[in-house]
Amino acid sequence: NGTMGAHEMLIHDEWFQGIRFDKHLYRPLVYMTEKDDNGQKPYVDRVSGLPWLRVTPQPLNDGEKQFVDDLRQYCENHAEKFAGKELFLLRNQSRKGVGFFTDAGFYPDFIMWIKDGKKQYVVFLDPKGIVHLPDGIASPKILLYKRLKEKTMPRLKDKNLVLDSFILSVSPYNKLRWNQKPLKQTMQENHVLFMSDEGYLDELFESCIND
Repeated sequence: NGTMGAHEMLIHDEWFQGIRFDKHLYRPLVYMTEKDDNGQKPYVDRVSGLPWLRVTPQPLNDGEKQFVDDLRQYCENHAEKFAGKELFLLRNQSRKGVGFFTDAGFYPDFIMWIKDGKKQYVVFLDPKGIVHLPDGIASPKILLYKRLKEKTMPRLKDKNLVLDSFILSVSPYNKLRWNQKPLKQTMQENHVLFMSDEGYLDELFESCIND
């Protein structure tokens, strides 16, 4: 009859979580699983198909949650790397936040800001599945880092500001189904990092700070 029982109204700890990360500019971030134990989208009325639980800003999906968890753990385990630096993370808002390519509307999921004395690094990060990414390595989303360095930064004329971007692939390299798949090293050189690789955050920070 479309009426929900009391047990269905409970917020399942594994499906819906508040995530606290002191480097994020607001707290908590909210995670909502994409599928429940039955493979269906949770918190949706099965008759009307309408969600009965809405979260604003958009909740984290599985890949975004993994990145936040990984970054939090990395900051705790490598505190010495951030000595004398300040790091902040912000969940970008889809269609309302910082976007690129007005024709396609690319809004990277996160903006990371690192302040090192007078030097500031602003890094756009987008955890996503790329198994069937259109255009492959030539995708404008992947090549955003080049556009920032070759076009945006020269216009800003600020030697203390570095802009960068990375695609953080939730898809392992061996799962990609591209017609012409580049070598993994080529993808890493083009700022595609694989979250299944244990050292992907080492690569991220070495690249964005040392480039």
